[in-house]
Amino acid sequence: MADEQEIKLTEKEEAFCNAYLIDFNGAKAARMAGYSEASAKEIASQNLTKLHIRARITELRQQMGKAYNVTRERIAQELARIGFLDIRNVFDEQGRLKDPVEWSDDEAAAIAGLESENIFDGYGEDKTLIGYLKKIKLSDKRAALDSLVKLMGYAAPEKHELTGQMGITWHEERTYEQPGPTEFKDGKNITGGENINTGL
Repeated sequence: MADEQEIKLTEKEEAFCNAYLIDFNGAKAARMAGYSEASAKEIASQNLTKLHIRARITELRQQMGKAYNVTRERIAQELARIGFLDIRNVFDEQGRLKDPVEWSDDEAAAIAGLESENIFDGYGEDKTLIGYLKKIKLSDKRAALDSLVKLMGYAAPEKHELTGQMGITWHEERTYEQPGPTEFKDGKNITGGENINTGL
């Protein structure tokens, strides 16, 4: 029996792997790869249990990370810059917005945009520049902290309360994680189980 690591991917499987990396939704990736709407969820579930497909997804992720210098540490640093920004640091002692060249790298990374508008007194040829109106747009602090919590593994499993037809209530816990690197030994997956969003 051939080693699953050496199985060549079909065109649809390759397309599925690339589509899956967009938002890690298995069913959506299956549809984008050309599988039918009716079978998308089932195909996604099947594909994400195949070692050669999981290995390809891991390979593509590593290639992307290397190409764009994307590392877990760098992502955490950028999220932390947004989440822990102290807005007071971008103003001087008189409460005026500092020039962007005076911002630290952390402050500059947390600010999403800057608008500057000239303020004039008078009209037409008689108008005189009397000042500037500057507006800064901050990145979403709460979203950054939420993402950082998940990245660091501090988030608790999601809990869903379900009630059956006879009024019986129970709790269901689900944890969704992106697939990490897969390790093989003698043709067997030794990484351990992973929870992946199949879009079900």
